[in-house]
Amino acid sequence: GGRTTQVWDATVITLETGKTLALFRCTQLVLYPAAE
Repeated sequence: GGRTTQVWDATVITLETGKTLALFRCTQLVLYPAAE
């Protein structure tokens, strides 16, 4: 049904956002180690 599709879409978006945030944090740690 439509509800299952909506949940799946939200899950995919959350996973992609999580990947982006993780990559951003890793980049920060690599480029700005002195900022901690």
